[in-house]
Amino acid sequence: MKFLIPFIAVLSLIASILSIIYKWDNSVSWVVIGLTDLSLLGILFISAHISDGYIKWQECLPNGKLGLFYFFLFICSIVLSFGNIFLSSRCYFNQDYTHIHDWKDALYVSVGIITTVNFGDFVPKGTYTKLAATLEIVSSVILFLGIFSILVSSISAFPKKNK
Repeated sequence: MKFLIPFIAVLSLIASILSIIYKWDNSVSWVVIGLTDLSLLGILFISAHISDGYIKWQECLPNGKLGLFYFFLFICSIVLSFGNIFLSSRCYFNQDYTHIHDWKDALYVSVGIITTVNFGDFVPKGTYTKLAATLEIVSSVILFLGIFSILVSSISAFPKKNK
């Protein structure tokens, strides 16, 4: 169980990169996003059990720096997967309905949606584009909740000093 999270993190990143290189259709990107979100929801579930006193569950979570590295892999796979979706689907993002032309724009839009600092440069137009942008926001909320739960469980695992 302990190796499931690193395996999914690495597999998601590799699948994201391969879907970009070989220009696979969006189904691979959606599968990567689904696997990533399910993994993060599993981490949240395990963290909730740890906070309820089920200490044996703690060995299922990655610890400290390694856990943050896995989350970095998850962030990269989400950004790359949504960038692939935005680029390959020719999603429209501006008032004049221009679509994303290259990877720089696709990654800029994807990072801008996750960090909410897009500054209105790209506004989603069309049903599919709005749906993809909304799902990226949901994925990023799950991702940051997972990061927060790992940090809190790591901090709570510090040994208490007697005064």
